[in-house]
Amino acid sequence: MQVIARTSLDQAIVAWREALGESRVATETDRYNTDTSSFAGEIPVAIRPMNTEQVRDAARIAQRFGIAIYPLSTGHNWGYGTSVPVRSPGVIVDLSAMNRILAFDEDLGVVTLEPGVTQGQLSEYLTSRGLPFMVPVTGAGPSCSVVANALERGFGVTPMTDHFAAVMSLKAVLPGGELYESYMRTFPQAGAAQAFRWGTGPYLDGLFSQSNLGIVVDASIALQGIAERSGALLFVLDSNEQLEGAARRIRELLGAAGQNIGAINLMSRSR
Repeated sequence: MQVIARTSLDQAIVAWREALGESRVATETDRYNTDTSSFAGEIPVAIRPMNTEQVRDAARIAQRFGIAIYPLSTGHNWGYGTSVPVRSPGVIVDLSAMNRILAFDEDLGVVTLEPGVTQGQLSEYLTSRGLPFMVPVTGAGPSCSVVANALERGFGVTPMTDHFAAVMSLKAVLPGGELYESYMRTFPQAGAAQAFRWGTGPYLDGLFSQSNLGIVVDASIALQGIAERSGALLFVLDSNEQLEGAARRIRELLGAAGQNIGAINLMSRSR
């Protein structure tokens, strides 16, 4: 368990309120301490930035006073800790107010969005504009963050099953408040950041997947176009002995069909 000196925390709270505004720094944090399991933590304060500059201010102040911060996008990571910090006490950085869809490239099907944008919000955006693309949904529901699920290497049943693999570029705030951007974003006139995730040299974006090296404040994510037809196939195995043969056939099917099959779930009765 880490220890936060009360004096340092009080000073940091004053600094955060001066930088972000009184209403953006909360000491009533009970709502962040709710999980689908018995997991709980100590949350002395929650910071709720509205934009990238406020995230940078929050990070600089945290570093100045030596306080660990724990970012979350919507806090709806059901069954995996929800919004409870992994170490206590932990100061929450709640990014849910950063919920803008910044851009959409209709030709490439790449959307750039902030971490507070939910699956439901993206669905409404696409539907209302008649854009024929799928939301990278998960079983967590419409109130969950699209960016956060991708950064946690989430998966879904759309053809782009691996959600982090669909991240084309990103922007992150580093601990000292500096900004990191994907290499190809530094050449905006080329327009390549939407279509080429690798850039040149080592691939650094992966450092921000399942890590605490920075706070991602926006990401560009490739979406799958809506197919002419789609459907689901359910089958039941009568015994455990049939599982080995079924797994072999599933592997053959995936090899032959490729991305035409979004995902296959093997479920027991208890699941």
